[in-house]
Amino acid sequence: ILPNESGWGFKVLGEKQFGRFVGFGSYTYNTAEGGAFGSTFSRHTITAGGAFLKPFGMRGEIGLGATWADPIDDALRDQYGLEAYWKILLTPSLWVTPGVQFLFDPSFNPDADTIGIYQIKARLFF
Repeated sequence: ILPNESGWGFKVLGEKQFGRFVGFGSYTYNTAEGGAFGSTFSRHTITAGGAFLKPFGMRGEIGLGATWADPIDDALRDQYGLEAYWKILLTPSLWVTPGVQFLFDPSFNPDADTIGIYQIKARLFF
């Protein structure tokens, strides 16, 4: 059974575009744990990264992001992450996004130092 403790939090985020480059970052503070529609387990989370628009003249973007999360449970270690992706517009209504994530010191897997997660996502617009 997953925990479900009420609490509060806030998030500050921003992004800025410089020509074909976009930088972004966010900070989240949270005291709620668990949740019905999405689990939250970190007290502090920081993300930062950037994207390059229209790589190789194609519609889409290539991006790189990093994250740090401090779990609410002090018995768990801080988790770090790195993600790289390429969002490609295949048709006017279909994005396909292959990517990879690496988690370092995963909070919920103390036996692993690094975990690689390969992904492919699709988004269809109607």
